[in-house]
Amino acid sequence: MESVYERNLNIASASAQRHGFAAHVFWQPDPFRASRPPASDERGIASRYPFGFVNSVRTVMRQVDGKVSRFDDISDVLDSRSDSAHLDHAHVIPSANELIAGRIIEVLVSRRQL
Repeated sequence: MESVYERNLNIASASAQRHGFAAHVFWQPDPFRASRPPASDERGIASRYPFGFVNSVRTVMRQVDGKVSRFDDISDVLDSRSDSAHLDHAHVIPSANELIAGRIIEVLVSRRQL
């Protein structure tokens, strides 16, 4: 059964092919990364989600990887930070956004897509 993520990736890939642009998919940082202990403010974010949510996210990520030629896992971009970067499960503070944008630019430049 195709997940909502796979359907969205298929739509993006088909649109890119039809209209002549390169589709890129970036798995961005989240407050649930095992390699980065959550800052004190971020611990509350994780507690609002049911047990198993993180495993579900990681399962989807593994399923999506390889389905699109331009899928990049940049979820480690904030790992060096010890302060709070996340406002909720999907949104980050401005300085974290700058780091994420910088990594996206690095990827696109390295592929000569920017």
